[in-house]
Amino acid sequence: MIYLCFDLGLSHTGVAISQEGVLVTPLDTIRSKTTFELIKKLSKEIKTHRPDIVVIGQPLHGPINTLALNIKVKLSKIFPQQKIVLFPEDLSSQEASLKLIQSSATKNKRQKLKHSASATLILEDYLNSSSPSQSSTNQSI
Repeated sequence: MIYLCFDLGLSHTGVAISQEGVLVTPLDTIRSKTTFELIKKLSKEIKTHRPDIVVIGQPLHGPINTLALNIKVKLSKIFPQQKIVLFPEDLSSQEASLKLIQSSATKNKRQKLKHSASATLILEDYLNSSSPSQSSTNQSI
């Protein structure tokens, strides 16, 4: 089973993947200026990796909360057979930054990896949740 995770941001979106739900690997950081551009790039990632489940990190509050819901709805229309879930996340970017600092990564490298590292943490949390596909905090279509 392939899991693909997006950590949405207003201009940067981190991407991570897991094959068989065992090891999570950061993939890339998507840069976008508009929701339309973001949807186009996320769609490309889904077509390229053909995941069984797409996980979208959703903070409890703020503009990214609404963005995550809107992205899920739009991707569900483009990929009606695709399982897309929202997974609660808060402060994943700060946690990722802290872990990168602890790993002695340079400031430049931390900036480059922060978003995909954050997506990695979200996907790890999703996979470690007691029953990801049945969790009451997950929302799927």
